[in-house]
Parts: sequence; structure tokens; C-alpha cells
Amino acid sequence: MADQIKVPVFIERENKDAVSIAMNAIAEAKKNGNRVVIIDTAGRLAVDEVMMTEVANIKKAVQPHEILFVVDSMTGQDAVNTAKAFNDKLCGWHYYKK
Repeated sequence: MADQIKVPVFIERENKDAVSIAMNAIAEAKKNGNRVVIIDTAGRLAVDEVMMTEVANIKKAVQPHEILFVVDSMTGQDAVNTAKAFNDKLCGWHYYKK
């Protein structure tokens, strides 16, 4: 998709450390004068503790201005549970029903 809209992409195919990749991408973006960096983490269809820990570690390392949770509409009702787990782990915002 990035090729279609002519947006540079930072890739380290051999590196398996998501935090290191994110930090290196930000350093490369700064070097190139880019002001916006989108870190796209690996998607999951359900709550996965390994992925949640990985994105929490990335958040701690890069201190993003925004965090977006994107889910495919085909996920269905389980998206609510995944979004809640994502929110609890990364944002710490809690919503209470009256």
C-alpha cells in the first residue's frame, strides 16, 4: 500500500526484535526529515499475550503521540474483547457502565 501512495517504508527483514525495529525506523525517519512515523505491528485475530507485551514494549520505547487499534469488521463481536484487552494493556483508560 505504501508503494501505491509513494510513502517510504522502513524494513529490517532479518531483525525479529520489534522494539529495535521501531527505534531504528524512528532514527531513520529523523535522519530523512520525516515528521510522521506509523508503526504497524503484526495483527492478531484474538487476544495474544505475546503480542500485547510486544506492543506495550514498543509503546514504552517510542512514547507515541497516538495509538490506534484497527480491527477488521469480519472479526465480529470478539473485536470488543480484543479492543478492551488492547486498551487495558496500552492506554489504561477504563470505562464504567452506569
